[in-house]
Amino acid sequence: MTIKDIYHGNRVPIDVRFDKDSKYVGLSKEWLKLHDEFKAMLTDEQNKLFNKLCDIQGEQTTISDERSYKQGFRDGAELVLDILNGGD
Repeated sequence: MTIKDIYHGNRVPIDVRFDKDSKYVGLSKEWLKLHDEFKAMLTDEQNKLFNKLCDIQGEQTTISDERSYKQGFRDGAELVLDILNGGD
């Protein structure tokens, strides 16, 4: 991925996929299995509440991921500037 790719929207970080054998994918599969088992035990009203909790958690994760991405980009840019300005 290059800056040109990012600029033209050809490649965005969300497009990067995890290896199917990665720990992340394994945890995702386990989460989905447990999620389905748990939801099967709930009443309709409890399912609505649980879905709302999952939605809120998803929104929080998105906000946190965006913040971390921006901060990582800023940190990288700061390092480049420090190097260009003769820093250690």
